[in-house]
Amino acid sequence: MKAKLFIAILIVTAAITQAAIDWDIYQDETINEGDFRIVTINDSLDIPSVQTTVNIYGGIFDYSIGTHDSSITNVYDGFFDGFYMSDSSTVNLYGGEFGSITAADSSILNIYGYGFSITSAGGNSGLDGYWENSTPFSLFFRNFQFPNPQVVLHIVPEPTSFCFLALGFLGARFKRKKQ
Repeated sequence: MKAKLFIAILIVTAAITQAAIDWDIYQDETINEGDFRIVTINDSLDIPSVQTTVNIYGGIFDYSIGTHDSSITNVYDGFFDGFYMSDSSTVNLYGGEFGSITAADSSILNIYGYGFSITSAGGNSGLDGYWENSTPFSLFFRNFQFPNPQVVLHIVPEPTSFCFLALGFLGARFKRKKQ
């Protein structure tokens, strides 16, 4: 009986220590993994004019992530339930899965991909496309209409386009060497 109680306490303790955390970021950071509830990204507390850069390569952001001040956030992968941008922050999206995105104030959102398709309905907008690695994505923007100067779509070449360019270059080079 004591052994079962001890095991139950260990399981509960492990579950508590693995719970999603809140994090206020005020300096450059790299996030590779983790389970987060609320994350806010701000400029330095010590030196207000120092810009914070955060690189996100993975992780689960269950509730929201917010970018503020003049911070820069580069997102390469991860799951984001809600993404809120404000002040003059800049967010660069190269990958990931997103629930909803809100761009407020003079924040800028750069989206890198191809095959973009825009839909609008009732003051909200959607954007479908492919990330540079050919993974499809769908983004939902709250209270937002395209075109909008806050969102910049950067078209990256499709992977097959690179192959055709490389083959053409090699063919031209091979032909020139033969002559």
